[in-house]
Amino acid sequence: MPLIEFPPAGVTGVAQSPYLRRLIRGGRVVDSFVAVQVIVQLLGFLSGILLIRILEQREYAFFTIANTMQGTLNLLADVGISVGLVSIGGRSGRSVLASAS
Repeated sequence: MPLIEFPPAGVTGVAQSPYLRRLIRGGRVVDSFVAVQVIVQLLGFLSGILLIRILEQREYAFFTIANTMQGTLNLLADVGISVGLVSIGGRSGRSVLASAS
């Protein structure tokens, strides 16, 4: 049985298929996510241009270094937190399984 059954030509009510409804609903979620990301990226770009125009060269250099350090530290902290959470989750999952049997 195929995932989406197409009706014969001229038949209406295609949106009644649960698979097609799920596909449309998922498309709307992706569309809204993409729209928000485009807005955020555009705001970031415009604020960057504004900062370049407003700040002196030395101040912008400090800002760039601080911003880069923040991104690097966030990346490193996220990797450490993820590994820690997986480790804790694995231990507690094994203890739950051991106590259940």
